[in-house]
Amino acid sequence: MTQYSEPGTDQSAVYSAYRFQFNSDCTFVATSADTSFIGSRKLAKGTTKIDESGSVSAYDMLNKFKISVNGDKLMNKLSHKWLTDKITTTEIRLRDDNAASNEILRFDK
Repeated sequence: MTQYSEPGTDQSAVYSAYRFQFNSDCTFVATSADTSFIGSRKLAKGTTKIDESGSVSAYDMLNKFKISVNGDKLMNKLSHKWLTDKITTTEIRLRDDNAASNEILRFDK
C-alpha cells in the first residue's frame, strides 16, 4: 500500500508493516510479520441505468471495488466498497464511494 488517507490525515504509515495480495481467486490477503488476514475482493461494473431522479449519476458509472476483510481496526477500515479510479497490473487507485468522507486508497506493485 502506498497511500491510505482520510480527510486531512495520511494514514499510510500505519499500514507499512503489511504486504497486500490480490489473488486471482478473488481473495485479499494482508500479511505482517505477526499475522495474516484473509478476506475477499470483488470488482463490479458500474451501471448506466437511470436512477429515480431521471439521470445517471457519475458515481454510478464508475466501477466498484469491494474489499471484505475482518480482523483488527486497521483491516476493518479497508473493508469497504470503493470507487475505482485506476486498476492495472501494477497499480490500484481507489476512493471512498461517499464523497463526503474523501478516503483514498492506493496500492502499487
